Amino acid sequence: MGKNASLLELCLAFICNSFSNSDNKIDISSLSSELQQKLVDYMIKTEDDCEKLITILKVAKKLRALDLSNCYPSSSLIVKVGDFCPSLRELNLQNCRGVESKTICTVIEKCTLLETLILNDIWNVDDDCMKAIAQFCSKITVLSLQRCRRVTSEGLIPVSYTHLRAHET
Repeated sequence: MGKNASLLELCLAFICNSFSNSDNKIDISSLSSELQQKLVDYMIKTEDDCEKLITILKVAKKLRALDLSNCYPSSSLIVKVGDFCPSLRELNLQNCRGVESKTICTVIEKCTLLETLILNDIWNVDDDCMKAIAQFCSKITVLSLQRCRRVTSEGLIPVSYTHLRAHET
């Protein structure tokens, strides 16, 4: 922690460190959604410990956005995102190149409230992912697929059809 750390950063660091000591865990479920978001964002930037992040995701029920871009998370962490954060509205997995298509499909099936989904530069995103989006995520308004070379125009048809049909009603 730098010399000029803000009070917020110091508090976030203290909370993150409390998850190292199993006897001293802080109940973050009562934190506001904004503070839960800041805590998760801080942890992603500063921690390499996926177990700590999973522990926080379990109780951060108010979390609405998660940015794991450029983090190279494990497939098991991504699946836990779906398990523990079904109320997510925004998910950014940009550049998570090692994540398999079936893992992304699993998260999509569980996070049915997604409005923004960023999958840029994930080489394994394919038409199966598009089918899952069409089937489970009717609220999608932003879908970013830059450099997802396994997605075909045929794969985009179900997403386009579902999106257009949802906005007609």
